[in-house]
Amino acid sequence: MPHIHTTPDAAERAFYDAFERCNLEAMMGVWAEGDHIVCVHPSGGSALRGTTEVLEGWLHIFAREAHLKFTLCNVQRTETDDLAIHTGEEHVRRKDDPDVFAVILFTNVYRRSERGGWEMVIHHATTGGYREVEPEEDCAAGGVLH
Repeated sequence: MPHIHTTPDAAERAFYDAFERCNLEAMMGVWAEGDHIVCVHPSGGSALRGTTEVLEGWLHIFAREAHLKFTLCNVQRTETDDLAIHTGEEHVRRKDDPDVFAVILFTNVYRRSERGGWEMVIHHATTGGYREVEPEEDCAAGGVLH
């Protein structure tokens, strides 16, 4: 059974924590279950739809993209009683080589589950480009450090 996240921000923290740890069980614990969920990775390919495709997508990502560190920047949040949309930038570094840096634009959508917590229903990420950024400049615009 998925973990119950009390806020969309808690679900988002759990999502990126699972991503950084390459923990498939924790990752799928953030997601809703069913044919309605969608995940689009910046590596290309088509949208992954439904629990089985999303799970297989994360298996593939974790097999080749280990050791990443995320800092979320310029996050915008919109929330209603049962839906939350977060957009912003993922500043991604490799843990073993902090000079490798990418900016990924993301949209994460969460919904309030029947159990009362929040779960992810959409993760869409696209390459925002590569650039050099000094550590002290990272998220200077008031981003949230994950």
